[in-house]
Amino acid sequence: AAAVLAMSSFAASAADSLTLTPLDTGVYSFAGLVDNGAFNLEAAFTIDPGTFLTAGSVTQRKTSSRDVDFSSVYIVNLDTNVKYQFVQTGFDVNDSENWNLAEVLTASGNYKLHLAGEAFLTNGATSSGFGGELSVTAVPEPTTYALLLAGLGAVGFVARRRKAA
Repeated sequence: AAAVLAMSSFAASAADSLTLTPLDTGVYSFAGLVDNGAFNLEAAFTIDPGTFLTAGSVTQRKTSSRDVDFSSVYIVNLDTNVKYQFVQTGFDVNDSENWNLAEVLTASGNYKLHLAGEAFLTNGATSSGFGGELSVTAVPEPTTYALLLAGLGAVGFVARRRKAA
């Protein structure tokens, strides 16, 4: 797959920020930093034709002085205004908050990731962070499926001839 996800970041305020970064082909990470109180962060990105956004996740680990509680995590297709929700998958034993994309995004176009919630900071902590990933997979071309079927047909033909002989 060629370049599958071009992204740019948007800072919600001078202190709160959300940054998206490509890691490897098809995997992009994002990280956020928030001050005490409510936050609403956004980051725009594009899904190229021939690719699907197959997975997305957001994770935050609570510490004794830092906690981020998300109230809303979703992606909006800016071309169609369709909203794709992340669902909270619970907390683990270390008080991690985990959210995962509920469905695969199959339409190419312009999107925006939205994260909203509140940070609770104590003991002199000045900010808290969280992170996540978006995974994009290339969609095989129709000729790829045609070659696969032709190959399976050839293998079947040869096996049938050997069995008959």
